[in-house]
Amino acid sequence: MPIWSRRWPFLEYTVDAAPLDAGVYALWKNEELIYIGASNGANGSIRARLKEHFSGVFGDQTRTADHYSWEVAADPRKREMEVLEQFRRTHGRLPRYNQKS
Repeated sequence: MPIWSRRWPFLEYTVDAAPLDAGVYALWKNEELIYIGASNGANGSIRARLKEHFSGVFGDQTRTADHYSWEVAADPRKREMEVLEQFRRTHGRLPRYNQKS
């Protein structure tokens, strides 16, 4: 099952309003889902991870996203794997920036 939440513009003020909870998030460029990630106690909140992407810590690929969505999850890593697997089954591949080189 995909991340079911509203898409928010990937702007500083909307990222500042993202949850301080652990969970999963998706980054979109136009209508393409380009990245699915997770946050947990080891790597911070959904907000913290989105801020890292927004600042370019992970490179320009995800920094150029224009929308994001998120979902609070009790087990973010497990939920991330579920969402990635569903995407792979539907599209025959992972999102562009989840693919290994």
